[in-house]
Amino acid sequence: MSAITVRDVRYCAGRTPILHGVDMDVTPGSFTAVIGPNGSGKSTLVRCLAGLVRFSGHIEVDGHDVARTARKEMARSVAVVAQQPEAVEAHSVREVIALGRTPYLGALSGATAHDHHVVRDAATRTGVEHLLERTFSTCSGGERQRTHIARALAQECEVLLLDEPTNHLDVQQQFSILELVDAADITTLAVLHDLNLAAQFADHIVVLDSGRIAAAGPPREVLTPDIIEDVFGMRPQVICDDHRVNVHFHRQASTRRG
Repeated sequence: MSAITVRDVRYCAGRTPILHGVDMDVTPGSFTAVIGPNGSGKSTLVRCLAGLVRFSGHIEVDGHDVARTARKEMARSVAVVAQQPEAVEAHSVREVIALGRTPYLGALSGATAHDHHVVRDAATRTGVEHLLERTFSTCSGGERQRTHIARALAQECEVLLLDEPTNHLDVQQQFSILELVDAADITTLAVLHDLNLAAQFADHIVVLDSGRIAAAGPPREVLTPDIIEDVFGMRPQVICDDHRVNVHFHRQASTRRG
């Protein structure tokens, strides 16, 4: 059984088609990277998987029919870290993480001892326990992203959806965030721009191009010079060794005169 099943999914923004009959499966416990040029439909696919927009076709996540499942029920199985998360600038880090417990709270009930434990555990796992009382707006980019991931983990979800989680982070922070996600040991689908990060962390890569899946499979099968050139318009040098795939783009000779 797949953790995520997508069949013939289509989405239009007004009259503009964005996704064209997407089919894909995500294995439980795996790390799937979605790559592709800007405007290829990556973020839209994440929003469809999370049930945040209406689409045609069928999506099942953690056994739930996304189109037929209430948002609160879906949030107990699927956590999303968006490119532009909701505004929480005035909240403390603790309060931001505690938002992950919202799907489990009744209309009139407050947080339980278990909720407080889950929040602290998520903060510890993501390395932000020392920031719990700090105002979120004073945190660095890396600290903010760790806090958002802690909030997602506090949902105690089975599936984690990440839309460009390494955006605007330096190299060390990019690796740190993805290592943190990988260590969470839950089904993860992440939109990534860096092909080498996708190669190093993903078990499976899905390539989107103009709203269609151009390729899908293990990094060695997907990150080939031909596929990358077809999709991104640049031909790389791809070096494979026993452990990883490395993609290198070389600048063309400069035409400037000295």
